[in-house]
Amino acid sequence: MEEQVHKKPIRSYECEKCSAWHLTSMPYEVWKELEKNQKNK
Repeated sequence: MEEQVHKKPIRSYECEKCSAWHLTSMPYEVWKELEKNQKNK
């Protein structure tokens, strides 16, 4: 089995604007802070 190198983790999340699911490879802490800031607007 070939080892995968330098793969970024990908998470999916439901977009509050369009209700579609999107993918992100952004670090979880950065993504969580962005989500928090979007909800406070």
